[in-house]
Amino acid sequence: MKSLYTDFEGITKAAWVDKIKADLKGRAYEELSFEADELHYDPVYTKEDIVAQTGPLPKRSNHWETTELIDVRATEKTNRIALKALKMGANALEFYLRKPLNCNQIRKLLRRVNLTYISVIFTGEYEPEELKDHLIDFCKNNNQEWNKTSIYFRNPLLEIDEVIHSKEVRCTTAYTYQAFSKLYLALQNADVEKTLAARQLYFNLILSENYLVNIATLRALRFGLIKIARHFGLQDYTPFIETSFRDASEDPNDEKIAVSIQAAGAIIGGADRVNMRVDGTKWDKQDSRTFRNIGHIYQLESYLDRVHDPLSGSYFIEHATREIIKSQMPIFNNQAGCSFDLLADSESDAFAFSGGLHSSPDGIEIKNVYTAADIEKVNHLDFVAGIAPFLRGPYSSMYAVRPWTIRQYAGFSTAEKSNAFYRKNLAQGQKGLSVAF
Repeated sequence: MKSLYTDFEGITKAAWVDKIKADLKGRAYEELSFEADELHYDPVYTKEDIVAQTGPLPKRSNHWETTELIDVRATEKTNRIALKALKMGANALEFYLRKPLNCNQIRKLLRRVNLTYISVIFTGEYEPEELKDHLIDFCKNNNQEWNKTSIYFRNPLLEIDEVIHSKEVRCTTAYTYQAFSKLYLALQNADVEKTLAARQLYFNLILSENYLVNIATLRALRFGLIKIARHFGLQDYTPFIETSFRDASEDPNDEKIAVSIQAAGAIIGGADRVNMRVDGTKWDKQDSRTFRNIGHIYQLESYLDRVHDPLSGSYFIEHATREIIKSQMPIFNNQAGCSFDLLADSESDAFAFSGGLHSSPDGIEIKNVYTAADIEKVNHLDFVAGIAPFLRGPYSSMYAVRPWTIRQYAGFSTAEKSNAFYRKNLAQGQKGLSVAF
């Protein structure tokens, strides 16, 4: 059977860029590029931009934790709020303590919460060593195995503990080197077993507004941390990375949209835990339910937990992942006092994955992990947008010049009210109208 693609010659990136420049009719091609955290990104990418693939990257599980942040006031009331959140689908609880709690208050706070299944994070005002003792007593008195719990402290313990993750490392895209150097120095200077020293650290990436750069940053962070751990002989190390949101919007509806998009980027980028609440914002019960359900939609309707590192191999994401790592290496090496090339190839870079399949509603079998081997025999990767056979779209520049339209079907009211509704939506960013008569 004749292949469709034999009638067309492959298109190089240079030929594609020339076509875009011609279609822009005088507008500068450079205007389509963008900057993010002092890095420059082109508007289009092809397989020519992939020097070497960075993934798929190891992760503890395809699932992610959705955190419910609870302000602790009366411990019994807080416990009822926590139990309801767990019943509604939260699988991690973060308690903000306004003052240190005694052993009895901790017992009331965690009543009917099984710490071997639910991650618990403590932040606010407390003495870490004292809180640790209270938690050990709670587990002992409630037949819960202390060494199987998943507990995180925002305030660090003075000494390394075998159970509690007590050293949070916060960073942004521009400061990813801080996470690299923290892990490197912790392993280099460890006076305990390196596995235990690495386990103390968990990483919190503060997301930006750029959806794609967030995904690339999460992957760059995971890739670099794994490379550092393997440098010290920890071949099975997988970092725990959570995400937080940077700024709150003055408009509550804008905030919900922004959090939804950032949460999707965090999940696709491989975050182990997603904190939905923006620092400094106050939520009511409806807000908590709305943001909790964002995670449910991504899991139960979008099935984002079924494919591991889904954007591994994406031309832009792979390029951006490497560029972020490359930009952070000089500062990391200077801060850690080393000369470590995180992008250097080595035999230990191969990541092992257990295979698996799931079926789409149409009965199509989908693998849980895809690698470069899956596209070795694919023969349509040399085609672009705007040039026949138009496999990447009808226009050469696609959304970089002509964004998709956002429409809302309306018009069932009076002409005057419908007109007012249209004008309001257009003022808020809607790009088209779907008019009903």
